[in-house]
Amino acid sequence: MNKDYTRYQWSDFLEDETFLNWVKYPEKAESVIFINNIKKNETLYKECEHAKKILSNLRYKNLSKPLSKERIWEKIEQQKMPSDTRIRRLLYYATAIAASFTLIIYFTFFNKEMIVEKTQMAQHRMIRLPDSSYITLNADSEIEYDLSSFQKNRTIQLKGEAFFQVKKGIPFKVQTKLGEINVIGTSFNVYSRNDIMNVSCLTGKVLVHFIKQNKNFTLNSGMSISNKTSTGEPVEFNIEEYKNWRDGYYYYQNASLSEVIDELKRQYNIQKLDFRNNILTYQYSGYFKKDNIEEALESVFLPLKLKATYSNGVLSIKE
Repeated sequence: MNKDYTRYQWSDFLEDETFLNWVKYPEKAESVIFINNIKKNETLYKECEHAKKILSNLRYKNLSKPLSKERIWEKIEQQKMPSDTRIRRLLYYATAIAASFTLIIYFTFFNKEMIVEKTQMAQHRMIRLPDSSYITLNADSEIEYDLSSFQKNRTIQLKGEAFFQVKKGIPFKVQTKLGEINVIGTSFNVYSRNDIMNVSCLTGKVLVHFIKQNKNFTLNSGMSISNKTSTGEPVEFNIEEYKNWRDGYYYYQNASLSEVIDELKRQYNIQKLDFRNNILTYQYSGYFKKDNIEEALESVFLPLKLKATYSNGVLSIKE
């Protein structure tokens, strides 16, 4: 097996000719070689088996000739189950990926096949969607979407922070507890944690709706909006100089120190904090670079004339 499958997800297998041949002709020599190599990686094998289950529901093995990848996705969307069968067939799949500490949960309920992907503390991950769009999840973040209807209704639920690279097509929607973003084909970043929601548009056009404020905004390339700014209006930024968490940079403008500390916890997997409550009254403007934790702490706390030390999973902050 010359191809590198190590980064494959179940959706990649659905478009792989060797995998499709294995499902249809499992006894062939090349199919045996293929699956024996896949089995060497437990996580990869689970992704492969999930893709196989999807094709089994389509009776792919019994078809007279293989389907194209477009027809496979079309049949996934069109497949309907009788209501009485739906009730009997409640399926729940849970896969804990030890190598990357990423939790992926698959479950089917009432003809919905929901996919949930999470990142842990200090972890970033790129995810390929069924429409060939890409999402990069920041640490301690989560997305959820319905596979069975995704090609006709590109909707993602987001908790945390993610960068989206959306392939052109039907409208693409990102829903958070604080607001909603609608696009067609573009790249943009969404931050939604606690009561703060920020959206930055790098290419294309983004429509943003803040639920609490009941306001709508249109962002063009090089514009950002936050529900916490004093003006409540979009601001422009220089795309050529734009750097964000994907490049290891975390920028803040008059942010509460608690917000900055929360991000430090996520990026460095800090387990415990030791400080007095008045520390949280500080405001911070500046940035830290995710290089090493000592330099990051110095960038944040030295301008505030605070002393921060990190040892054995504990961050201590003193005035």
